[in-house]
Amino acid sequence: MTVRSVLGLVVVCFASWCVPALAAPADINAEMTPAEAQKILTTTRPRAEKGDASAQYNLGVLYDRGLGVEQDYDQARKWYRKAADQRYGRAEHNLGIMYESGKGVAKNTTQAAHWFRRGADDGQAASQNNLGVLYMKGDGVPQNSGKAAFWTARAAAAGNGAAIENLPRIVDDLPQSHVNAKDVNVRDQPDSQARVVRQADSDATVVILAREPEWTQVLFPKTYETGWVANFLLADGLAPLAGASDAEPKGSAGANASSDEPSPDEPEANDKRATAVDETPAATRPASTAQDQQSVDTSAKKAKAAPDTSDKAMHVGVGSANLRAKASRSARVIGQLHRDDVVTALERRNDWVRVRTQDGMLGWLAGYLLVDGQ
Repeated sequence: MTVRSVLGLVVVCFASWCVPALAAPADINAEMTPAEAQKILTTTRPRAEKGDASAQYNLGVLYDRGLGVEQDYDQARKWYRKAADQRYGRAEHNLGIMYESGKGVAKNTTQAAHWFRRGADDGQAASQNNLGVLYMKGDGVPQNSGKAAFWTARAAAAGNGAAIENLPRIVDDLPQSHVNAKDVNVRDQPDSQARVVRQADSDATVVILAREPEWTQVLFPKTYETGWVANFLLADGLAPLAGASDAEPKGSAGANASSDEPSPDEPEANDKRATAVDETPAATRPASTAQDQQSVDTSAKKAKAAPDTSDKAMHVGVGSANLRAKASRSARVIGQLHRDDVVTALERRNDWVRVRTQDGMLGWLAGYLLVDGQ
């Protein structure tokens, strides 16, 4: 299947996803009687005109749904905007819905993304989910699978059902890695002085969301937690995303799910802060400590294989392929390669091929993922 056809499937799949609709107060619903709606309108309008953000939002809902008043999208948008100008999250979300669906305005997904981002920043889980969908589709914002996963995870952590359903589809397009030390601090910003949001133990599986020169933004897929980890505390051979020098991964790099991907392991939190691993890069740490940290993930490089003089050039024939420490699907993933990456085949063992990448990394690939020649 080509990258183009896979991307086409992603768009079709996302079209069927559940996107939360209009947010409304608990006491406003489509089944209320005209008398009930009129009563709410009578008490709400004076407060809205005096600048009460919640009343302005409620009045927008009444106009939006035609409850107690004649349906009027212009008036609905007017009152939503007044509330949104006061950072009222539900109003920001409903403005996003109006622009996304073209309800009372020309359809404009860029404006929809703007208002969903405002709502997402103000804690609206529905806005976080919708923003994630727009990032995955590249609709109104640049396509970015890492940002799609980040916002969808935020919504899932808040209990949003659509986000909980959407997130596994998004992370399938992203590379994974493992934490390579115990009690690793995960921080809310790429800075060793930033707040610690959790700790992770050795071999905890993470999904890679974004990359900076010394830090990687990760997602713990089973707990929906996100944060930043120093690069040297992740498994060696972490595969670069497309445009790795950019902190924002591009979705096209992950359009094809890995051809040899294990099910994620349950990450483990650890509150032993006193023994947490420092994020100081290995090059600036005492030699013995740095060596201890790196020993977990350099074993595959040191492994001695039976000599083979074939040195045959081959290339990866699928969207992405996991490079493993041993000739087994259960072996640890030490890196990822992508379509047309050239490798040198050193040894064949059953259905596996030991290869050397152009960067000098040694590992094993399933044989069916490789194609002869350059």
